[in-house]
Amino acid sequence: WHGVAACHAEDAVMAELQGLDGLRRKLRRLPADLQMKGFRSGMRKAANFVRDRARANAQGIDDPQTRESIPKNLFVKFSPRAWRQNKDIKFRVGILGGAKTYANTKDNVRKGRAGTKYLTGGSSANPGGDTWYWRFQELGVPGRGIPARPFLVPALSNNVDQVITVATESIGKEIDKAVAKLGK
Repeated sequence: WHGVAACHAEDAVMAELQGLDGLRRKLRRLPADLQMKGFRSGMRKAANFVRDRARANAQGIDDPQTRESIPKNLFVKFSPRAWRQNKDIKFRVGILGGAKTYANTKDNVRKGRAGTKYLTGGSSANPGGDTWYWRFQELGVPGRGIPARPFLVPALSNNVDQVITVATESIGKEIDKAVAKLGK
């Protein structure tokens, strides 16, 4: 068993939870669907923890004079593709209006762009408005004198121990609830 919490940015930071022997023993007592439910719930709580830290970090660099708000556009999303392909429970923490991936169509394959990412212009319909510029804050603009002021990557990389604690405690609680229900 392992879960993956991903933080999206040019220099992605990933954390994998492995070797959770105590949880594994408890998990074996549950049916497969309850195992996954508890594990997915715990991983979502860990991803939400990262999102909340990223929001706090983004508050410090967001301009209150503008209508746009990077913290309001932060989101957590489950990756069904990772589940279908590898049975990995993977959550993404990202910014609405970020990058999208070219579909695997004949035209995109022929042009050599299938599976590659392209940038979108964002959308003013997002809760925080059109925050397409978030990547300039996160990564900076070399050659233009705009320094990087990362808020997304440090949300995970500076809090790995807390994220692991949140995930393991949450998974343990969910498993205990499921075991208690089965016992009744």
